[in-house]
Amino acid sequence: MGFFDHCQPNRRFNAYSSETFPEGPTTWHTIDWDQRRYISTSVPEEVDVDDGGEEVEERIIQSLAGIVDQLDADVNLVNFSIEGDLISTSSDAKDDSAQAPLYCPIDMIPAQYRRGCVVSRADLVEIDRLSQCVDLVSYRSQPGSRAVFKYQFHHNQVLRNWHELNCWMRLSGHPNIVPMDCLVTDYAEVPNHGIVEVVVGFTSVFVPGMTLQDNPSRVFKLKYLEQLIEVVDDINLKFGIVHQDIAPRNLLINPITDTLQLFDFSCAGKLGWGGASEDQRLFGNSGSFKFDLMGVVATMYEIITRDTQLAEQVLLCADMSTIEEKEWVKHPDVVLDKEVSHYRQTLRSWLKRRSQPENLITHYTQAPSPMEWPQSWRPELPWLDQDGNPLGESSPCSSVRRAALKALGLKFVEWERPAHNKIPNGFRVLGNGTLVAQKDLQTGGNYPGIGKGCDLATKACKFLRQSMNNRKVLCAMW
Repeated sequence: MGFFDHCQPNRRFNAYSSETFPEGPTTWHTIDWDQRRYISTSVPEEVDVDDGGEEVEERIIQSLAGIVDQLDADVNLVNFSIEGDLISTSSDAKDDSAQAPLYCPIDMIPAQYRRGCVVSRADLVEIDRLSQCVDLVSYRSQPGSRAVFKYQFHHNQVLRNWHELNCWMRLSGHPNIVPMDCLVTDYAEVPNHGIVEVVVGFTSVFVPGMTLQDNPSRVFKLKYLEQLIEVVDDINLKFGIVHQDIAPRNLLINPITDTLQLFDFSCAGKLGWGGASEDQRLFGNSGSFKFDLMGVVATMYEIITRDTQLAEQVLLCADMSTIEEKEWVKHPDVVLDKEVSHYRQTLRSWLKRRSQPENLITHYTQAPSPMEWPQSWRPELPWLDQDGNPLGESSPCSSVRRAALKALGLKFVEWERPAHNKIPNGFRVLGNGTLVAQKDLQTGGNYPGIGKGCDLATKACKFLRQSMNNRKVLCAMW
């Protein structure tokens, strides 16, 4: 069962910004995570979005959820009454609020990491939608394979994905970290830079058996706690990285090696680093390991007692004493291989060791092997209006208005795909959103850009042929 089969509208839709005017209208710029689609909603009235507007927004999201799968693909704006009744739709470019991210060129990735697996989005076949921007996929060239594809298409979150993949791939050899598998690329046409092969996401190795949150029935061995402690010590003290989201949902037990493995570095940070201002201070940290220390303790408390509420409170309040001073009563359905006292003593000894002066570093550069990687790509470009006309001086940009790129006829990374419940029987969705007949996947098919013998150079040549006319536009404009 996929993530979007029964999720609430507020998990499928997210209003990432809004605007209101005196006497109206009020507009919410919304993402449909299922279709990977931008769509705005509007009501004629003025709504105070900062004071009491949540009720109206929720009502409009509910109304959008009821019709979104029937809307034409080019609809940018849906107008509702304040009661949530449909008034009209618009496909006008002026109503397209989306920004197309400028993904980082693959040559920004060090050569030793590019020598591994690099695949095109079109070489990924969707199996399931696990969460927002996380899909279970197989590789087109390896029928029956499994991997987890993680990506972002909102221009702000793309920056986070860049930092996460750079961190994860450098930690990937650790036995208690889920291995990163492949860099995922596509081609985009960027003013002043031509056709660029860009990194749009990555895949990690698929570990069967579900997370500790989703599969709490297995035996939780004392050695798993010891392995969690070891991997946290390594990323903290050797590399200066703070995971900042250690929880049962981000932990797996590898059934082949019988080892605990940590994943998801989207909330991680470099110890004591403020973050790059041009990247919205992402991947920063205040200079403390407390989130990881609390995460380990709260995770163990939750696993043993199944008291999720108190574990969450500890993480929010940043106070471990609430759990440390409490009696840990093992839930009757929980299976351990040692007494609870062994787990608690292991935690106490670890926390005491971590409080020693030699382990109290406050900046990642104090670690023996501090991690460094380049900040995101920000080419110098002017702001473009909806028709692609430059406005003002050039400045470093992380995204370009999508309507402008369409008006100029430039290729960019598009993400739209059919809704999960609108995929025809006998068809599959590729990583780039394209529908492909299952029979063609099994026989090799005739789809450009996928299949045996179609490498990235072939795709680039095809892309170049498609873009020849656009080169004239670029030369004339830039």
